[in-house]
Amino acid sequence: MPTGTKMEITDKIVKKVEGFLEEYKKAGEIKTYTTHIEPYSAKIYVQLTPYEKRKKTASQIITELRKKTKNMDPAFIYYEESQEVESKEIILEFLGYDYSILKELAKKGGAYLKGIEGLTDVKLRMREGGPRFNIMLDNKRVGLWRLNTEWIATELHGKMRGLIPTRFHKKETFLTTKKETTPSLPSFLSFERAKELEVIARLKKKYRKKSTDIKNIVLLTPRSGLCQLKQIATFKTDLAPSEIWRKNKKRMVQVSANRERIPLGKAANQIKKALRDLHLPEGYTWRFGENYYKMVRNQKELKLAFLGALVLVYLVLASLFESLTQPFIILTSVPLSAIGCVNLLYFKKEPLGIGVLIGGIMLVGIVVNNAIILIDYINRLRKSGFSVKSAVIEAASLRLRPIMMTTLTTILPLFPLLIFKTDASPLWAPLALTVISGLLVSTILTLYILPCIYLTFYRK
Repeated sequence: MPTGTKMEITDKIVKKVEGFLEEYKKAGEIKTYTTHIEPYSAKIYVQLTPYEKRKKTASQIITELRKKTKNMDPAFIYYEESQEVESKEIILEFLGYDYSILKELAKKGGAYLKGIEGLTDVKLRMREGGPRFNIMLDNKRVGLWRLNTEWIATELHGKMRGLIPTRFHKKETFLTTKKETTPSLPSFLSFERAKELEVIARLKKKYRKKSTDIKNIVLLTPRSGLCQLKQIATFKTDLAPSEIWRKNKKRMVQVSANRERIPLGKAANQIKKALRDLHLPEGYTWRFGENYYKMVRNQKELKLAFLGALVLVYLVLASLFESLTQPFIILTSVPLSAIGCVNLLYFKKEPLGIGVLIGGIMLVGIVVNNAIILIDYINRLRKSGFSVKSAVIEAASLRLRPIMMTTLTTILPLFPLLIFKTDASPLWAPLALTVISGLLVSTILTLYILPCIYLTFYRK
């Protein structure tokens, strides 16, 4: 809400939003909600019913509420979905020295963000200041009247807020009942005490009510002369910032937005592209907030973990097979699995989140099992006297059933994570989808492509 909004207006808008929440509560989608109202803002914390007892996801409810509360002026309403693993919020920081310039740059930047598909709830993260009446003294005129800033400030303080020349002491009498332990005393006891009251001397309210009244205030000069404030000062009305954020010794204004189903990297690239047209004065810059760099670091660490898993699997296979080439043949099942999971994730428009990356790391250790079964049996047949071609054909046909059994026993336990929706589904569903799709495609392609690769390496 804009600064200065009355509590009654804030409360009225909050009640409208609560009315929408009541509809969801009656429908069994919401368990309870708690409202915290402040003078210019309000927060509503909503607890959804357990996933298995409601029909809509949190994202669906937020999308519907966003449409219902779209035109609730003068309020700006935005939604944040609690994230246990990865935040969907992306923050931009505008840095500089002049707060008014920063505010205009942030507004223009926010307008660019609103034009990016997939970003919602674009918000300027600063509170509008309250009205401020500036008194700017003319040093030459002040000097002519033999005044100084301290003298003028003291005079204004005394006339507007008041001074305490004395205190008034007033006696108060009050009665109290007797205690049961003292029956000899009367039923009621009378006491007197002195109450101290401050006497404040200042102008009457009608002389200090408007800004024009301040201009006409008469000041007493050191030489007992009289001077009106407007004779020695100019006046300006503007908005004073209620808070000032700083970072790296510069003032800062933030703009935030929520990513719905758009990957972090894609969102960052689109924001950079959109803000190329934003002209920044000298000394002013913008950057992503710390939460963006934290999410980027997390994704980089998971990608490094994926590469580390590949290296470890290769070392283990090299020691088991006592060969440097056969582990490479086995590891070709990893890119084969990527064919399945990447295409399915693209088809379902699933962003590259933490669940997908963890599922990819799991695939490295899972998909090689089928290749190990196949390559190991080919080696055993070759040792027993089979030619390379005969061993490959025989192993592919005889190991089909064990490979399919291994695949099914791995996939079937993951289906509940994919089918049954819970509050943790945003993490576990992409993970299960990645593993299932990658393993299914890898299993089919392993039976056809790996034998061909083996023949290529060991053809005589």
